[in-house]
Amino acid sequence: MPSGTGSALFDLDMTHKLVDRADQAVENINLDQTEFRDRIHIDAAICGGRPHFRGTRVRVSDILNLLANGVSQSEILADYPYLSEADLSAALANGAAASEAGAAPAYY
Repeated sequence: MPSGTGSALFDLDMTHKLVDRADQAVENINLDQTEFRDRIHIDAAICGGRPHFRGTRVRVSDILNLLANGVSQSEILADYPYLSEADLSAALANGAAASEAGAAPAYY
């Protein structure tokens, strides 16, 4: 899209902030593979086989989209009281891992 139209698909500053938050989450949460699997689960019979938080039908992508749209962690935790801060950090770490693995969003 032409620069200055105001109709960009995403805000570059927000993208950089989210990348920084994801990097920080990966560095700070220290999730080992066992703990990561304890929080995020994939089951073909739940959420169409998409990653979701274990014991729920809340997709990791839904939480990442909320964060990407500026919803604060405290707002998310208030709306999803069965999730924890560690779950949100696991979602960011999962998104970072997917990015590193070369998983491209659907809009590419």
